Amino acid sequence: MILCIETTTQNCSVALVDKGAVVFEERRCTDQYVHAEQLHPLIAFCLEQAHITANELTAVAVSSGPGSYTGLRIGVSAAKGLSFALHIPLIAIDTLHMLGIYGLQHTPAQTAIAMIDARRMEVYASVVDSNSATPAEALVVDKSFFDAYDPSSLVLVGDGASKCSGLVSASTIVLDVMPDASMMAAMAQEHWDKQRFVDVAYYEPHYLKDYIVGVSTKSIL
Repeated sequence: MILCIETTTQNCSVALVDKGAVVFEERRCTDQYVHAEQLHPLIAFCLEQAHITANELTAVAVSSGPGSYTGLRIGVSAAKGLSFALHIPLIAIDTLHMLGIYGLQHTPAQTAIAMIDARRMEVYASVVDSNSATPAEALVVDKSFFDAYDPSSLVLVGDGASKCSGLVSASTIVLDVMPDASMMAAMAQEHWDKQRFVDVAYYEPHYLKDYIVGVSTKSIL
């Protein structure tokens, strides 16, 4: 049984996967990031509902980003902690590739542009087809970005897709969905089957951009 953890956006989700199929899943999604408070209770709840203990897990898979710095840090820290404590492999799943595959599987599109919201008109994006995915980029999207793609065979997928809907043809499909642990099932199983694991000690999520600490404008006096 593989435990899948996805925390790259405001959706904090967990799924248990056996032979590529989701056995049980649970999520919390609010306007605020609740990952620190909710992730471990969600994991415990999923294990309880599946009637297994943590010692019966064979691997932990984590969505590796890009996305929220805080969400990634919490998800990866939890995954590494479980992997280390239980002596089981750690699997890293590229979030944008996962979203792109989801878009292709749920629409007739031949090309997916996976997009995670990075505020204003910026997105973290990757172009995905059945054979490959381009490296993730942080992009300020404008209409010219989509000129290279056939709008009738294109899907925009992710929580950054909707803000680009006005820049594409009406024939382009827009799937406004957040990354979710349930989407990781097939890729996590494939990584397990092919023994594609990451080093627990040295693995870091794909932040893509450096974290910038905000400066408060409030007076402390």
